[in-house]
Order: sequence, then structure tokens, then C-alpha cells
Amino acid sequence: MTGVGDGNGFGGDGPAGIDTPLFSLNLHEPFLARASGTDDPHVNNLALGGFLVLRLADLFGRPVADRRATRYQIDATRDYVNDLLPEPEVDRLREIVEAAEVAFQAETEDAVGAALGGYAEWLAADERYDEAADVVETAAALVPANDVRHQWVQVYLGRLYTRARRFAEAERTFALAGREGRLTGEYAVELESRIGCAMMLRARGRRRLAEPVLTEVVAAARRQRLTETEMRARHGLAVVLAEGGHPGAGAAHAVAAVEGYERPVDRLQALADLGAMLWRGGSVSGAAVSWETVLEHELPAALRLQATAGLVELTAALGNRLGFERWLREVRTTLEVAPASVQVHTAVALARGLASFGKVEEAKAMLGGAAALAQECGVRRTQRRARRWLGALERGRVQDVVFRLSSAPRGERAEVERVGKRLRRTVTRRAALVSV
Repeated sequence: MTGVGDGNGFGGDGPAGIDTPLFSLNLHEPFLARASGTDDPHVNNLALGGFLVLRLADLFGRPVADRRATRYQIDATRDYVNDLLPEPEVDRLREIVEAAEVAFQAETEDAVGAALGGYAEWLAADERYDEAADVVETAAALVPANDVRHQWVQVYLGRLYTRARRFAEAERTFALAGREGRLTGEYAVELESRIGCAMMLRARGRRRLAEPVLTEVVAAARRQRLTETEMRARHGLAVVLAEGGHPGAGAAHAVAAVEGYERPVDRLQALADLGAMLWRGGSVSGAAVSWETVLEHELPAALRLQATAGLVELTAALGNRLGFERWLREVRTTLEVAPASVQVHTAVALARGLASFGKVEEAKAMLGGAAALAQECGVRRTQRRARRWLGALERGRVQDVVFRLSSAPRGERAEVERVGKRLRRTVTRRAALVSV
């Protein structure tokens, strides 16, 4: 990739800036920003709890100078966290404090790093990517630079930077991970960094540049028998192809990812994405099987809404009022706990479905709210769409808003049908395919 320098973006000369002033004086600004951006005392206290827990974790990234001071900070942080009102984030903070206790007694930081990883994943699932990246930066300081785990932390950090649209930092981080992977013979790390770079290109609107990179990684991972890396590359390639107007080609890669991923949550995400590709390609039954199978499992709110919003669109396009009302109720039970950008996309789908059944005023109100929320969370493309469809409804052009059945380009229809049949056989034959 062009524009990648030798610097790692974290400060200092060593890998990831470890043992440099940046990590020894980490202000954890995303958490302070959350604390200062609200008048709600509970939100403020919770954000400060995150800050204090990360400052505690920072102690384990360097030799302990005074065990009594560390003992005091563990106890003080535990007292603060225990005083917070109970909720899921507080549970994650407690896990880190208890891991710090274990690390203090055993004089090893491994438990702290694992707890930080769980907290980062939880924050990322809620689309709080800047905070998640801050947590992973803290975890990176606990891993020796010559440890292969450090390379994997960098890959994950690059993904978070991409999702936070911090593209310059993502580019530098993937370059660092890829370079370290090549030097140490960790071919999987090198390939994963290339996948990360490709998905960053997609996020920047340079989809055509991402496709050949992912195609090369699929082939390279297959040659090296790196199944999980191959599936991740296939999944990314599927999304890129489908967004480029090739749902059949994308679906062929997505169904392979559904069958080949190791982690259940990855299989379910690929299955939800496959449903969208089959729907765009005109396979109504294949899309329904995908989304309904996803919803048979315990899921993060964002993934559940992705599947239910797809079924809202499908039933609205088919004119199936009973099915639409069923999935509408399902969406409304989950909508408020989902990340803001997911709420926006789902609300737009609901509004278009409501318009399909003549509930125009309700659809207008929902599109207006979606446009305002999209502006607030920076989802500009969806904001433009919501405003365009709201304008169409206000002009009485309901047909411009309602869902319609889709079909793949002529050359891909056979592939869409083939994948749909393959998926139905797979789900019937292997009920445990996506069991969690």
C-alpha cells in the first residue's frame, strides 16, 4: 500500500510504542470525553470507572516499583467499581479489577490482558470503537514486543481503527503487524493484516482496490491451509462483491464462510450477510432461511436487528402483512438497546415497510427520527436516504419508498439459486452448523 511509513503511530521507537512515555502516561481520553460529555451522574461515574480501571491496568505494563502502591490502587479501584449501579459494563470492569488482583498475586499480566480483550469486544459490539481501541492499546502494552500475541493485538487494533474511521492509524498498524509477521514467519498475521488493509480500502470507498487483495489472500490462505484466515478473506470478498453489484459471486464466498468459520458468532454474521446477498439476488426462500436460522440463536443486539430488519424488508416486499407485523414487534423489542447506527438503518427499513402497508404518517415520523439520529452519529449515507424517502412521502410518491423484489444480474441468477439450494441442504443436514 502507498503512504505507509515506518512509524507505528503510537510514539516511541519500539514496536507499538511500548515502554515509551505515551503508554506510561496514558490519559485514556475517550473515557474522559464520555465522562465530560454528559450531565447524567451515572454515565459520568461509569466512564470514570472505565478510566480508573484502565489506569490500574497500565501499572502491569511496566515493572512494579512499589507493591504497596499497586495494592492500594487495586483496592481503591475495586471500591469505586463496586459502588457503581449494576449493569453489563460494570461486570466487565469488575472482571478487569479481579484479573489485576490475580496478576498482582502471581506477578504475571496474562489475566489482565484477557480481561481487557473481553471488555474491548464488548465495547466494539456497542460500536464504541474509540473506547475499544483505547482498551486494546492498554492491552498491547502488557505483551512483550517479541511475543506473537503482540502481532495479533495489532491486527485487532487495526480493525478497530478502521471501524472508528481512523484510517491513517489503521494503515500504520496493519503495516506494522504485516511487517512483524513476515520477519517472524507468522504468515497468518501477514495475511490477516492484508485483509485488514483491504477492508479499510472498502470503508474508504475504494472497493475496486480491495477486491484483488482479498482474492489473492483467499488463494494464499488456501495454499497454506490457514482455514480461518481463508474464511475471513472469503467473507470480506463476499461483502465487497455484493456491494459492487454481484450478489451471486458474493453469495458463493459467503456460504463457504458460513460452513468454514470456527467461531459460532462469525458463522452467524456470515449467514446474516449471506441472507442479504440472496435477497438482493432474488432468492426469497434462501434469504428467509438465512435470517430465520440466525434468529434461532442468542445474538448481539446488532446482529439480531440485522436479521430481523431483513425479514421486515422481505415480508413487506411480498405484501405479507402478518409476517411483517410479527417481525415489526420483534424489532421493537430490541431496537433501543442496539448501537445508534444500527438503530438508524433498522428504523429506515421499518419506515419503508410501514409505507408499504399504507401507514404513511407513521413512516414519515420514523424517517424524520432516523434522519436526525443519523446526523447525530455521522451516518451520512443513511441520513441522505432517509431524507430522500421522507421527501418522497411528503410529495405523495409512496411507490418511490416501498420495498420491491430484487433480482440478480442475468449472468448471476443461476449462481444465486445454486447457493440458495446449497444453504437449504446445509441447514437441513447440519442443524449444529451454527449452534452456540
